[in-house]
Amino acid sequence: MGRSVYVASLEGNTGKSAVALGVLNALSRRVERVGVFRPVIRTEPSHPEHHDAVLDLLVAHDAVHLDYDSCVGVTYDQAHADPAAALDLVVERYHRVADASDAVVVVGSDYTDVGTPTEFSYNARIAANLGAPVLLVLSGRGRTPTELSAMADLAATELTASHGSLFAVIANRVQPDHLEDARATLAGKDVLTAVLPEEPILSAPSVEDLMAACDGRLVRGEDALLTREATGVIVAAMTMPHVLDRLFDGAMVIVPGDRPEVVLGVLMAHHSTSFPQVSGIVLNGGFDLPDQVSRLLEGTGARLPMIATEHGTHETAARLSSVRGRLDPGSPRKVGVALNLFEEHIDTDTLLDRLEVAPTSAVTPLMFEHQLLDAARSSRRHIVLPEGEEERILQAADLLLRRGVADLTLLGDPVTITNRAAGIGADIAAATLLDPRESDLKERFAEEYHRRRQHKG
Repeated sequence: MGRSVYVASLEGNTGKSAVALGVLNALSRRVERVGVFRPVIRTEPSHPEHHDAVLDLLVAHDAVHLDYDSCVGVTYDQAHADPAAALDLVVERYHRVADASDAVVVVGSDYTDVGTPTEFSYNARIAANLGAPVLLVLSGRGRTPTELSAMADLAATELTASHGSLFAVIANRVQPDHLEDARATLAGKDVLTAVLPEEPILSAPSVEDLMAACDGRLVRGEDALLTREATGVIVAAMTMPHVLDRLFDGAMVIVPGDRPEVVLGVLMAHHSTSFPQVSGIVLNGGFDLPDQVSRLLEGTGARLPMIATEHGTHETAARLSSVRGRLDPGSPRKVGVALNLFEEHIDTDTLLDRLEVAPTSAVTPLMFEHQLLDAARSSRRHIVLPEGEEERILQAADLLLRRGVADLTLLGDPVTITNRAAGIGADIAAATLLDPRESDLKERFAEEYHRRRQHKG
């Protein structure tokens, strides 16, 4: 039977799924078979359209060998109807997962259906019956370090009453100016503690989420870019200069459908090296773009998603602003950011040592990949990619930058590189763009190349 850890929280929206993903990824460095288990989910596994988002995310990890249905305990309805019987079933199904795994990540309930003070108590009882130590995730959003400490003490007391054990406390979504104070305050606990900063992109909705929220339809652009995150909403109902002043990276721009000049201006800014890249444009009001403008857009080959909705400006803005994103396997950028954040702020070796997870003798392809990434991070090299205008290179650069593997320079025309990156939704803002035809290094490298090759004639 594998070693397990129970990831739980005292409330919803703590970022528990990101922490669970980080723990799972850390375990995959040492063991071959990592299991995941959700004791309580919303609906029966037989309804894939209503799958639990957290479980979907974790099952999609390469180290997880079990399917979704195998990793489910009971539903909220079962837990409400007969808590004792539900607990027995949870324990039985957990042991099936543990028997087939070298280590198991158990993720507690989400406070979506049971909004009572007893929910954490129920999670504590489950953890005690599974023999799994609890990793408590606290939300630092809007809280002081002292308040976080008090919440950790409250949870520890509850766990003791339920015969459970507290293994670690991770304060997540902490404001940057509170990080050091939070670390110092929690460091006095008798358990492993860590602090993760707020990362807005992890709670940002996708363009597809926003399209659904405003009953929209994709009228232009690529379906593949609907998975890109939108970090905020702008209502572009003012004149073009004022719109340009308000653009920011990842913005979802709401434009009345009868303002084609604003649409064109935003699109030009998106493809410019001197303005931020937006995530999409929403054409509201039920207006179609003029035929001339549509023909113009067709000739540009623009890939940026443009969504049409019948709702007015106020209704559209209200609907989009109320959407909160989630971490799921369809958001590779979010997954990369979450893993990098976890690895940057948490000593994973200490975490695994505390869990007493010994490495296996086998080295799987995934373990080998982790070893390569760790080696790359530890030596932190500067890599120059000559084919900087190629889409596959841009996609690879996006991944490497998100995972913090290396510093990158992309060679090519900066305008072309920026346009193509924007077209495929690749974030290369942290890379250096260098035109080899214009660089001051050109003559120096030419002379060095000649020196090294002149013996060949």
